[in-house]
Amino acid sequence: MRISEYACGEVTLLQMPVENAGLITPQSTLLDVVVARMSAPHCMQLRNLAIASALNPEGALHREISSIVGHIPHMSNAADTRQLAAQCKLAVSSNNEITLDLLRDAGLPLAIAEDLIRRLMAEGPGFEIGTAMHQTPTLDLWALSVLERTQPTTVTADVLTLRILQAFSQDVAIPCVFVEASQRVRFSLSSEGDQPVKSLIDLAVAIETTGHRQREICRNAYEAICVTHHRTSENQLWPQWKQCDDFCWTNGFANADGPRSDFYLDAIIDPDTAQWIRRIDPVGAR
Repeated sequence: MRISEYACGEVTLLQMPVENAGLITPQSTLLDVVVARMSAPHCMQLRNLAIASALNPEGALHREISSIVGHIPHMSNAADTRQLAAQCKLAVSSNNEITLDLLRDAGLPLAIAEDLIRRLMAEGPGFEIGTAMHQTPTLDLWALSVLERTQPTTVTADVLTLRILQAFSQDVAIPCVFVEASQRVRFSLSSEGDQPVKSLIDLAVAIETTGHRQREICRNAYEAICVTHHRTSENQLWPQWKQCDDFCWTNGFANADGPRSDFYLDAIIDPDTAQWIRRIDPVGAR
């Protein structure tokens, strides 16, 4: 959803005078900030107010942004103060204000940071990051929004949303492996909540969903997930999943005796679906 599509009560804020410094305060919500900045995207006063408010540890805006930052234990400097500061700036910045250095400070690998900048530039002027983090700030909420769709969204649009989640230290990879003995495919995810993601995958791959009106929607979404955690370099998974026999593991949970929050979903699939998964998920097809 674009800012221009918000309800009338929210859009009226766009007409408020820029001189009103009260548009953005440390107690503003992320939506307040995005809508206020959209009213005058080139206004340095509003930009500076937004950044200062986001960085204020006593403010509601800072707490809101902090609450949507993921915690990936094997990601370097996951809880670093500098990284959180960069993520606060990202949340309130316009597309053209995003720099490679800022994304690197936020913890993104170089290839992913470069890809996100290219995708933001392709969108033109706007506040894609703040909008995405207000609407679908976690993988589960994004998956829930997919399940609520009535029309397919382009893979490109979903990849941008998932890249943004990565910039906020969220693991969006859902690697899979084929279990040849049973002719099933096993999906893995490290997640605190997983039901929307499981439902998305079920609709995308299970035999009984053939002809289901949401199958194409969910297939496009799963393809976006594969694009997001592959194709940054040859056979790379991000953030650093690895395959062991018929399982995928995050490096943080590589020891079977250690803590695990993965789920494994076995879905019976037909040959056409198997071919589709092997096409879009080259690592899983190894």
